[in-house]
Amino acid sequence: MLESPIDVQRFRPVGVARKRGFTVGRLSRDIRSKHHDDDPALWRALAEAGCTVRLLGARCLEPELSGIANIELLPAGAEDPAMFLRTLDCFVYRTSDSWFEAYGRVVLEAMATGLPIVASARGGYAEHLVDGVNALMFRDTAHACEQVLALRDAPARAAALGARAREVAVAINVGDLPRRTRALLLERGHAEATTILPAHAGA
Repeated sequence: MLESPIDVQRFRPVGVARKRGFTVGRLSRDIRSKHHDDDPALWRALAEAGCTVRLLGARCLEPELSGIANIELLPAGAEDPAMFLRTLDCFVYRTSDSWFEAYGRVVLEAMATGLPIVASARGGYAEHLVDGVNALMFRDTAHACEQVLALRDAPARAAALGARAREVAVAINVGDLPRRTRALLLERGHAEATTILPAHAGA
């Protein structure tokens, strides 16, 4: 399977002035299966710990999170994804246990933006993540909260993880994916030529 490429120039780190404190969030389609059952508890815990939580594609969580201080729920498409990601200091991602994320494009977009990633290991995106090198992986909600707050309290470590995440995203999208795309096209071209040539052999 070939993943769809990410424009690593569009999704790139750009400093933005912000008045809010440490900001954590994610983006996805605005459907409940894209969010883990325990995500509302995670976002509440982080907001109570003083983080600002911004969630793009999360109006489906309104019954559990509407009106809670420091939590902003935005419908999908309310902001440009690249601009939205630049408002975050940390990107957190997991999906419902009923939904297996085969690729997780948004994780790669966040990586390209230079964000430190805190993620569940369940999903195709996890093959690009190395715990403690370009991301922090978590086991459960309490551990996810721990990992985020550890990054909030260690900005140099967060910056290093984000920089390495950016390097990996660029390598995938500028080097690996084009190489695999060319290889696939050449393979298909060879297969088609092999199929066609015998038909012309007796002409």
